[in-house]
Parts: sequence; C-alpha cells; structure tokens
Amino acid sequence: MNKIYRSVYNKVLGTWVAASEQTAARGKPARAKSGAMFVAGVLLASAGAMSDVANAAVAVSDKGMSTNTAGTASINGSSGGLGSTASANSIAMVGDADCNLLTNTNAQSVYGDGLANSYKGGIYGFGVQNSATSYNDPTNVGAGQPDGMKAFDTMTAGYVTETGNGVASTEAFGLNSIAMGCGSHANGFGAVAQGWGAVADGAGAVAFGINSTAVGQGAFASGIAANAAGDDSIALGTLASATANGAIAIGATSVASGENALAFGLNAAASTANSMALGANAAASADNAVALGAGSVADRENSVSVGAAGAERQITNVAAGTADTDAVNVSQMKKAGLIAADGSAKVAVTYDQNPDGTSDYSNLTLGNNVAGGTTIHNVAAGVADMDAVNVGQLNAAVGNMDSAVNDLNAAVANATNLAEAARNPLFAAYGDKNTEAASASGVYATAMGAKASASGMNAVAVGVNSSATADNSVALGAGAVADRANTVSVGAVGSERQVTNVAAGTEGTDAVNLNQLDAAKQEAKSYADSRMSQSLSSVQDSVHDVLRKSYAGTAAAMAVAGLPQPTQPGKIMVAMAGGRYGGQTGGALGISYVTNNNKWVGKLAANTSTTGNTGVVIGAGYQW
Repeated sequence: MNKIYRSVYNKVLGTWVAASEQTAARGKPARAKSGAMFVAGVLLASAGAMSDVANAAVAVSDKGMSTNTAGTASINGSSGGLGSTASANSIAMVGDADCNLLTNTNAQSVYGDGLANSYKGGIYGFGVQNSATSYNDPTNVGAGQPDGMKAFDTMTAGYVTETGNGVASTEAFGLNSIAMGCGSHANGFGAVAQGWGAVADGAGAVAFGINSTAVGQGAFASGIAANAAGDDSIALGTLASATANGAIAIGATSVASGENALAFGLNAAASTANSMALGANAAASADNAVALGAGSVADRENSVSVGAAGAERQITNVAAGTADTDAVNVSQMKKAGLIAADGSAKVAVTYDQNPDGTSDYSNLTLGNNVAGGTTIHNVAAGVADMDAVNVGQLNAAVGNMDSAVNDLNAAVANATNLAEAARNPLFAAYGDKNTEAASASGVYATAMGAKASASGMNAVAVGVNSSATADNSVALGAGAVADRANTVSVGAVGSERQVTNVAAGTEGTDAVNLNQLDAAKQEAKSYADSRMSQSLSSVQDSVHDVLRKSYAGTAAAMAVAGLPQPTQPGKIMVAMAGGRYGGQTGGALGISYVTNNNKWVGKLAANTSTTGNTGVVIGAGYQW
C-alpha cells in the first residue's frame, strides 16, 4: 500500500523521524509557529469588534505577526527568510517563513506514483519504499535519491529544482485577499491562495493546492499543480488544466483549453470552443463537439461521439423520432423497409409494409431483392421536371439532340476557321463597319460578324445577323437565334441546322450521336420484337385453340344434321350420325317421331366432339 510520509519530532528520541501524514507532531519548533498562528486566528475572529484591525494589512510568519492600518504589512522569517507581505485589508500567512521555492516542475514532475524502486515523480512521491529523511524535504525519496534536500542549499533532485531556504515569500495584495503557505501569492480583490507556491491572480480568483494557479477573474484551481487560466475557469484535480475563459477541467490531468470547454474525467481533453469531453481519456477537438464515454473521440464540428474508430458503441433505448431532426431507431428503419428483420441493409427498394407485416403491393417497388431489376412498362410521357420519361420521349429527345449536335459541330468548325483566320494575315470579314457593325451590349458578351448581336449576360453571337439575347446563350451561324438562357442555338425557327461529326457521349450531360441513338433504338426494338414475338405466339396459340373448337363444333353440327327420321305415320326412329371437319370429329344421337296423321314431326338429339364439348337440340315440324 502506498504511503505518504512527513517529518515529525520524536520527544523520546530527541530527533526528527519519518511518520504517516496522520501522525501529530509535537516539539519546540512548532511552539513559536503555532503561537503566531494562534494570535492571527484570535485577531481575525475579533475583526468585527476591532475596526482598525479589520481594515488593516495582516502579515503572519513563524517570527510573529505584523499589522498596518495605513499601508502594507511585512514580516520576515525567524531565520532570515522573506516571510510574508500583505496590502491593506488583506492577510498573508506562512507557517515556516524560511521556506524555499520549487522550479522546473513540469506536468510529469509535480505528481506521480510508482512501485518499489521504479519511480517517476516530483513534489510528492507515492512509492512503496519511499521515505522522508528530514524536516522540510518535500521531494520524492526512494531508490537513487535517499537523502532529500538540505536546508538553505539550492539543488535538483529527480524532476524538481528546489531553491535554498529563505528565498520564498508569501504575498497578499488586494482588498480582502488571503495568501496562506510558502511562496503563495494572492493578487486581486477577494483572491485566495492556499498551498505551497499557490497563485491566485484576479478578482475572486481561488487557488488551493501545491503549485496550483488561478489566473483570471473568478478563476478556481484546486489540486496539485492545478491550473485555471481564464475568466471563470475551473480546474479540479491533480494537474487539471483549464486555460480559456469559462473552461472547466475536472479530473487528474484533464485539460479544457477551448473557450467554454468542459473536460470531465482522468486525462479527458476538450481543446476547442464549446467542446465537451466526458470520461477517462475522452477527447473533443472540434468546435461544439461532444465526446461521451471513456476513450471517445469527437473530431468533427457540431457532432456527438460515443466511441472512437475501432471502439464504437451502440446507443440503446432510443425513442422513435417524431421531428425532422430527431434520431430514429432500428424499429422505425424496419417499418420503412430500409433494413431487414435481422438488421441487415436491404439492397433494393421493396414494397411498403401493411400494419400486419404483409407487403403493400399498391405502391411501386423496384427489384424486391430479385437480381436483374424490374422493367417498368406502359409509362406515360412525363410532363413535370421530376416525372419519369419513356423510350418514346427519349428517342424524340435524342433526335432533337442529334440535329442540334450536328449544327453545333458545323458552328464549331466555323469558329475554328475563324480562330485560324485570326492568326492568318489574309483573314478578312466582308461588310460595312459603319452600318453593319457587330454589337455586344450584354455584360461580358461577345459578338462576331456583320450585324451580330449579343445582348444577354455572357452571351455569344457568331455569324451574320446572329442574335444571342438570353443570359449564357450561344448563337452559332448566320441568322442563328439563341433566346433561351443557358442554350446553344445553331439556327432559327424555319432555318434549323444539323450538327455533324459528334463523338459518342460518355457522361450524363454529353450530347449523343446517331450511332448511339440507333444502338439505343435497336436495343429497344430487340426488346419490343422479343415481347411482340412472345405476344404473337400467345395469340397464335389462342387462335389455334379457337379454330380447333370451331371445327369440332362444325363436325358436331354436321353429325346432328345427318340424323335420319321416320317416313311413315306413327313411327319412331332412334338414329346415330357422325361428322368430321377440319381435322375434328363430331357425333350425334337422336330420336324422332311422326304423328299418326302424318302432319307433325318431332326430333330430340344430343351431340359431342373431340374437344369434349356437348350439345342438345330439339325440334318439331308440320307438313301438309
């Protein structure tokens, strides 16, 4: 178990020995100091009844006490040390006014702990075998450093350089300021510095602990080498550091260096404005970023991180989001059809789900996790910007584009010739510059050719009587008119041109040529032919079935017609007959009767065919 030792006086042995920090110390060296401190306590307790003292400067050391109602009070140490100094209405107190200073106490040397002979520390060493050897030796002692520091000698031990005794002073300057401890300084209205080397600089600044520092109005530092350097900043814990206005660092070695930043936990770091790091080793390094949990890293502005790369965390118990900026949970994602029941992402758009979990086929679905996708047929021509287009519209658009591209190629060729001619000393333009001059009245517009006009912003008109009136429009060729923004025109209504020698387009906004269009048309035709072939085959099968059934019906009718009947009065005849037509066969069975007076004839018959259909017929006739 690690222990902290200090030197106490053993009356039986008559010497100073190392003892636990809970052990009480008695002896002659303590009497003078405790007497002065007692007097100071009595004086402070009775300040309300002693107005002169209450408004005075009070300085206390092991040599005694000094007060001054009209100015600064100072008192040296009993062995010649600098003692303490207090301004009006302030208190400066030091137990041992002959103390020394610590220097070069960097972050690694102010505080540390270790095991056995392996130790890296500074002001206090918390090691298994460390022990103090003499009074006033605050540095770590252990293997490699057995003797501590000697009084009135300047020396370096481990990571700490300690001046000789008698060079440190305790000072309190500012109304109601208090400085207590060797080398402590309180500077500012109501400033409080308590601890060896503690510094409170600023109105209301408070520093508690060895080498703690609070600089700035309302700054608060508590802990070994804690540092609060900013207005209203707070640093709590060994080596805690809050170095910006409103910054808060709580926890050993925590750092809050951004304005209004918050670092909470061992070695937590919030380095940017309004950032927050909560948890051991959490780090927030972007403005308004929040790192939640041990080891979490938030390095993007206005983000919340609950882990780090390779150490991610789940966020559980998330309620279903209701507003646009709310987080959603897995249950909502499943209901939206974006992830499967096992949590895996779906790779295609699927049907919406009904409340009972079944698919809602009334809504459009593509793919449904079937390879190859889905072809949408019978698509109406789109009319709005966000409507789907069909192949017919595409073919028409490609045709128009083909014509426009051909015209554009011609115009580009003309422009190329113009550019080449511009470098040719033989270049010439025909026309009267006084009556046929080109006009470019639009901002950054360009016009070339007799009576060419470019009046739109960034418009270009090239060619005799060409006109570009819309912004960012281009009119190429004689008489060309570009009157729509962001368009290229190679002609005019009634004077259209082809654009030839167009390379095959490769990007979504490239022009397409006839070859590409033909290929697309051929692909569409092949698809249509395939579908037509399937449809024709189905129609042929249907027609063949109808013909077969009609042929069979004809054969059955023929069989009925072929049934004989009696020719004598009062006779009955049962007859059979058969018929064949178009490769189909029909048969009939009938019974007929002639009345005794030979006037009436009646017949009943039934038939069938090779298609399995049957029929019944009945008839009667009168003869004379």
